Amino acid sequence: MSNINDDIITEIANLNKVIGVAIKDIQKELVRRIKTRIRSGKGVADDSQTVSQEVNLAPLSKNYIEQRSKMKLSPFGKPTKSNLTRSGEMVASIKGEVLKDTIVIFLGSPEANKKAEWVSEARPFFALTEEENTYLDTAISEAVDKYLNS
Repeated sequence: MSNINDDIITEIANLNKVIGVAIKDIQKELVRRIKTRIRSGKGVADDSQTVSQEVNLAPLSKNYIEQRSKMKLSPFGKPTKSNLTRSGEMVASIKGEVLKDTIVIFLGSPEANKKAEWVSEARPFFALTEEENTYLDTAISEAVDKYLNS
């Protein structure tokens, strides 16, 4: 006969395994959503906050539009569209990792970090939108509910 403490410990361990698998999938989807948002020309009102309101990225200057029309842009770039995809490298470098029970989203290269510092002054983008945060909360809750109801 097992004791109740052993059963509880087993259940917690099982829940942690399920959440661990689910959180990796959630992290991948969150990175995909962030990249899609940025490529569609959406940023955030304030990237010094963890969660911020989604806004359109600031428009490009006429000078910069002229420069972009003469260069090879990433497949997501257009000369007139403000979507942080001149070369596409900075947005492509957005990565996610699960550290214990925390999802960490980061830029995957020092060059991307330098670009982001410069870019985010006029076009903040590196925070979760309210919609992305809601997705995160809902996905984690659903994973827990699925486990508890199985």
